[in-house]
Parts: sequence; C-alpha cells; structure tokens
Amino acid sequence: MSAKKARLVVDLVRGMPVRSALGILNNLPQKAAPLVHKLLLSAKNNWSQNTENNKEAVNNLYVASIWVNQGAALKRIRPASKGRAHRIKKHSCHISVCLRALPARSQEQKKITNKESKVLDKREKNTKEKNK
Repeated sequence: MSAKKARLVVDLVRGMPVRSALGILNNLPQKAAPLVHKLLLSAKNNWSQNTENNKEAVNNLYVASIWVNQGAALKRIRPASKGRAHRIKKHSCHISVCLRALPARSQEQKKITNKESKVLDKREKNTKEKNK
C-alpha cells in the first residue's frame, strides 16, 4: 500500500484517545484501516506490558504522534501486447506510532470540553473590551 493512501487514514486518528481511534478504524472502508487498527492494538498492548500501571492509565492512552514514511517499491513486470512488458511499482510504507497517557487529574479539577473553553475565552475577551 502506498504511503499516500495510509496517510489518509492515519491523519484521522492523530491526537485521539486510543479507544475512540480503534472504534473509528473499525468502520472505515479504506484498505489501510485494518492495518492501522492492528498497529494501534499492538502498541496499546506493548505499552501495558512494558509499564507497570493500573487499568485507568491504559484507558487514558491517546495517540500522541503517528506518521507514515515511504518504504521500498517492489518492481514487477506485466506482459503487454507485441512482446513488450510494462513495469509496475508496488509501493510500501512504514507506519510508526507513539502513545502517551493523559496526566491524572485531581477530583477538584473540572473537565472542560473544547466548546466550553471557547465560550469562556469569548466571555473573557468581551469583559476585557468592556473594561477598556
């Protein structure tokens, strides 16, 4: 599979929690989706085996970075008319992933979604403009 086709799938899950990324990859029709799904599962299992933490830390994993590099192209020949031959390049790619655990939050801290933080930012800007 070419790196360009794999990048389309990889860009969808970059920065997402692992659980939701796996759910999205399960429902994608692209050929690269099951391969990236398998890679994320493997990375998650490696992370849980190599570090001694509790189950909460495994559930708090997110895709910190994921990238696709071009691999070697296999050169093949396809027979053509009049005794000729056409070259076919079968592209390959290397997919790398880095997982991180979200820092544990204390109970006093509130979970603010992106929408709520944007609303708060707008309110702060409006109050600053009024005070000037």
